Amino acid sequence: MEMVIRGGYRHLEVRKCVPSSERHCLVSEGAGHCGVIHAAWFVPALCLPRRKPVHIEGLVLRSATGESVPVHVPSRGRGHAGRHMRVSAEERALWRELTDEETPLPAAPVESVLDGR
Repeated sequence: MEMVIRGGYRHLEVRKCVPSSERHCLVSEGAGHCGVIHAAWFVPALCLPRRKPVHIEGLVLRSATGESVPVHVPSRGRGHAGRHMRVSAEERALWRELTDEETPLPAAPVESVLDGR
């Protein structure tokens, strides 16, 4: 039996915000449309059109080959808050190109072997 990743893997959707869009504007309040390009991350089940689920076995393989990479998407105006997720390397490159976002992943604390901390 294959295990499905429910929330940790996302796909990038890029669309122009126009009245014929299936999604509401990401920046204007209400159901308006601003006419600019939006890029947002969605779990496979919420993508338009819907994408196939990601299985743990495939994710491990794609991570090992560099096809799946980690990304941290900062929250707007909340300092270091944000979402951590796995995405395709191609989609991360496109997202960085569209948003100029180069926020690195937070560094993991390093324990010193010499002083026992």
